[in-house]
Amino acid sequence: MIPIRTNAFFTIVTCVTFSCLSCIVSAATYALSNESGDFKDRMVSAHSKAVAGDTILIDMDFTVDRPFTVHKAGLTIDGMGSTLTHAGTDERILACMVSDTTFKNINFVGAIRSLKIQNANATLSNLRFENLTISGTQFHGIGFISTNVDNVTITGCTINDKPFGILFFDCYQMTNIQIDNNTFNGGSHQISLDNADLGETQNHSSIRIENNTFNEATMFNVALANTKAALIKSNTMAGGTNPYSQCVHVEDRARNTYIKLNTMNNEGDPGSDAVLVYSTDRFGHGTGALLTYQEKLAYAAGPISLENNTITGAGRDAVILQFLSGNANFYGSNLLIGDNYSIEIWHGEVDPSQLVIADETKFKVQGNDTWANVKNWNANRRSKYVNF
Repeated sequence: MIPIRTNAFFTIVTCVTFSCLSCIVSAATYALSNESGDFKDRMVSAHSKAVAGDTILIDMDFTVDRPFTVHKAGLTIDGMGSTLTHAGTDERILACMVSDTTFKNINFVGAIRSLKIQNANATLSNLRFENLTISGTQFHGIGFISTNVDNVTITGCTINDKPFGILFFDCYQMTNIQIDNNTFNGGSHQISLDNADLGETQNHSSIRIENNTFNEATMFNVALANTKAALIKSNTMAGGTNPYSQCVHVEDRARNTYIKLNTMNNEGDPGSDAVLVYSTDRFGHGTGALLTYQEKLAYAAGPISLENNTITGAGRDAVILQFLSGNANFYGSNLLIGDNYSIEIWHGEVDPSQLVIADETKFKVQGNDTWANVKNWNANRRSKYVNF
């Protein structure tokens, strides 16, 4: 059916003349199989005809020599399960620089940046990424690069082997971010919220990482740097294979991180932890000058809260606090089991008074080894679980 497009005046006329049959405005669909040329040629043609509310169907597989950037707001890019395989010299397959855009049902293979979201001159809002499969061993899967974003949903995606699966990089505004029901396999930083080059005044709120499955990475399931107000909830997390790996890595001025109802088991290496709260070693994204000891104290992350998590195994510590700003709150009945300590602090950088531990905190699946009892033991006996 040819799409019917109406302005306000035309709608009034047709409603009277045709008994409202023409009042329904139909969104158009443009299939790439009906266009000609390579992937970019076909995308350019379909994109030029589409308007807000329309869908571009990638209804065939492509080897992508030339990427395409969506620059018209309000479109849905639906891959229908088709595969886009990177080729050529450009780093991207698809990019987006506008709001109100949905990408769904696309298989991405290869590329340094499979899907890049960037616009330095506008806040991008109402972005949705649904049922994407992203595979490859170069840089990032879905990357938000130095861009302000609001109302972003990433759901039902599978990301394989990307060094950075989902990356938010120096985003001053990150509000209403929902990352849920995705699966991560391999890679280094499966989710990285890294705003290291920004100051302390970011607009970050309602960042939710929920109900995801994190299979083994090499380093981190979730890594935070200078990110505010992140909730990590109800995820299954397998940690990493590297000697320095964590399910959740929190550093560099990350504030008000809340970790709740997750299941963690990071036994990939004897030196691994489930949760690490640290500072950072260098300015910026690990490439700047070394920080002094006093600067590391100033860059410490925190406060942080853990509630009702189940940590059934960590090669070193269930939770290690190396530098800490504010309190570490252990609410509810966290189960904390590590081969070394359940909770370890660095003396001199972290004071035991910064820990608020609920009596229900458990160090074994069975028995009376709850904090209500352990806190009253002498230091030697208590050191089986904590070093303070």
